[in-house]
Amino acid sequence: MKKIILTLTLLCALVVAGNAQPRALGVRLGYVSQELSYQETLSSKTMLDITAGLGGNIWKSSAASWLDLTAAYDWVFNAGDVFDVYLGPAAGVGYGISSAYSSGTKRMRLNVGGQLGIECKCSPHFAISLDYRPMLNLLGNNDNVAHDMVSYYNAAIGLRYKF
Repeated sequence: MKKIILTLTLLCALVVAGNAQPRALGVRLGYVSQELSYQETLSSKTMLDITAGLGGNIWKSSAASWLDLTAAYDWVFNAGDVFDVYLGPAAGVGYGISSAYSSGTKRMRLNVGGQLGIECKCSPHFAISLDYRPMLNLLGNNDNVAHDMVSYYNAAIGLRYKF
């Protein structure tokens, strides 16, 4: 009986702790990537931003594309009643999926970089953000089909639902 009560108490504590952490789910749309975005507020001054999506220059049919998974740990600074500014380190992995890759081209990507952004809380449940995420590819040049070693063009607009 004691084990059941302890298990139920721990389960209730996890549910309460999970509900106390604000989250956001949405999209991050940019020139270089289109991603699904999940944000988890860790404290009043930090958050975890995880994105997964399709990268590459969608405007050029000959450009290579890749799947990316990126995580950023951001410090959040209040810039007024409606705006927050956030910045922090980011890391990601990816894999090339396009026929634009030649047989000798490296398809794997391992990226490190940072993220800087500003978020406008339009309502209690909706936010719009503009961020910039330059990344360095640690695996080297991808034969110039997707990105060189450094991705400078990774700016995007985010639309998120907060819950």
